This record gives sequence, structure tokens and C-alpha cells, in this order.
Amino acid sequence: MVEKEDSTTSHLEKLTSVILVKELKSIGQNPYLPQYPPPYSNVKAPQNSSPVQSKTDPVKLLSQFFKWLANQPKFNSKRQRAILEPIKDKLVEEEWNINLLKSQKLGKGITSEQWETYSFKIGTLYRIRPLISKFKQLR
Repeated sequence: MVEKEDSTTSHLEKLTSVILVKELKSIGQNPYLPQYPPPYSNVKAPQNSSPVQSKTDPVKLLSQFFKWLANQPKFNSKRQRAILEPIKDKLVEEEWNINLLKSQKLGKGITSEQWETYSFKIGTLYRIRPLISKFKQLR
């Protein structure tokens, strides 16, 4: 009778294994591989899993750009800084980023019309845009 119980247990274990393998295959997981990434794998860590980030937040980068811009020859006067400060504050508040400021494509960046709705002078936008590339190269 013990032999029959062992046989039944063995069959149940095999059946359970077969069902588990089929279930794992049906959800796209390889049942023969570990369910965790091996060390030094090319699996990326989840976004924001660490407080240390290698890339600067695009909105913060926009703020840094305006600080840098205020020290450039054509923008370092008190008058120019007075013009730039409310622009920076509004764009950061509205969560624009440096790439959206640079792009002129409809739906992919800030348009002249959007810029003017903030009551900013359009000439300032055209003076700022070419300097974004220079700023990015210096980073």
C-alpha cells in the first residue's frame, strides 16, 4: 500500500509540474529559466528605482539652460535678465522642457502662437532657440 501512495504522489508531482510548465509557457515565461535577471544581464532596472539618475530631468534642464543663458554675452545685461526670468518661471511652471522649447514642429514643440499667448516677445524665442544646441553640447 505504501508503494501505491508513492506512485500516486509521484504522478501528482509530475502532473503538477506539467501543468505549471504549460501555464508558464502560456504567459510567455520560460519555465526552465530563473524568474530573476542574472547578474550583469542587459535587463534594465525599473524607472525611478534609484534616487540616483543619470539623466537630468528635462524641466530642470530647461531651468539650467536659462541660468546659463543669463550669462551669455547677448543676454547678460540687467534688462535681458529681467526679460528671461519670467519666461523661465512660466515655462518651468507649465512643465515645458528644453526639447519642446527647441522644436518648431507643430505638436512637438512650442509654437510661435503658444509663445505669444504667454505675452512673450517672439524675437526672444528666435534668439533663444539656436543657443539650445550650444548649451547641450557644453553639458
